[in-house]
Amino acid sequence: MSAFSSAGGITFAAERWALNTYSCHQDRRDPDGLATRTRISKQILAARDIETVPERQEGDAIWPNSRVPGFIPFEMPDYIHGTAPDERSRLSALNNLLNSRTLAEIAPKPGDHVLDIGSGLGQLSRAIASATQRTVIGIEYSPDQIAEADRQAAAANESHLVEFRQGDAANPPLSDSERGAFDLAHTRFVLEHVKDPLAVVRAMVAAIRPGGRIVISDDDHDVLRLHPEPPGLRELWNAYIRLYERSGMDPYVGRRLIWLLKHAGAQPTRNTWVWFGACSGNPEFEPIVRNLIRVVQSAREQIIQHELLEADAFDSAIEQIRVFGKRDDAAVWFAMALAEGNRPL
Repeated sequence: MSAFSSAGGITFAAERWALNTYSCHQDRRDPDGLATRTRISKQILAARDIETVPERQEGDAIWPNSRVPGFIPFEMPDYIHGTAPDERSRLSALNNLLNSRTLAEIAPKPGDHVLDIGSGLGQLSRAIASATQRTVIGIEYSPDQIAEADRQAAAANESHLVEFRQGDAANPPLSDSERGAFDLAHTRFVLEHVKDPLAVVRAMVAAIRPGGRIVISDDDHDVLRLHPEPPGLRELWNAYIRLYERSGMDPYVGRRLIWLLKHAGAQPTRNTWVWFGACSGNPEFEPIVRNLIRVVQSAREQIIQHELLEADAFDSAIEQIRVFGKRDDAAVWFAMALAEGNRPL
């Protein structure tokens, strides 16, 4: 058990067990899930007294909630950070920190026909298109994100590099001639925000030609370490992780990328890390600390609303991270998991 899950690990696991157990036995007379949510809440409260729970195994129904019509643990949007201007600003800064490293791992080749799932603001999509010298198809669910992506592309005189389409990552809007024709399908920071990541990866495998490549990357939130650890960070990060779980999503999906590739029909070929840390004295240290604060701050209302952490404790921990960011002996240790595979010939 990691340093970031020790405080609430048993309660957290018990809550997950209650959610998953009931999701498999939902009352068919409750198609809208209203009674389900009430009963789940009661089971979670009972589960908090459980000392041990069955270990979830690979190969089990890892994301069963998504397969039960009407099952909604809580009413909250899939993307817990929202798409407000502040969040778009954070994402843009995040792109500046990660895109060159991510692009090196994706390694697109000239002429590659690329599908980018969850293209967001389109900055990485445009970088891929610059490398391939071919228009990238970017699929994005949020119309607000697409509007901003179009604006940024036009401002950079790069609108010709990418075609943005509004659609579902698990069912991308592609023509019959496009399906099974892409050389490369890519997604980043999407699988942690969907209720059925396997469906997304299957759609990506179906979109590429036999022998084509699929590259997926995402977070494993248990990896984060700050040293010296700011007071309150452990409880704050636990609350943030639990918000993912309670909303039916997987904060540890990064460790499961190879499993997802294999069970989606791809042949895994490699896995690696994309470094996303820095220390005092490194020019990336301040923006990385700022991103950490902003990403958690964007979930403040939901964390407090669902009583995952008291408001005073939340605000105090954020302030301690700000203090941490001014130290001359501090380090953030974090990395994004990345995996690659091929569609079998």
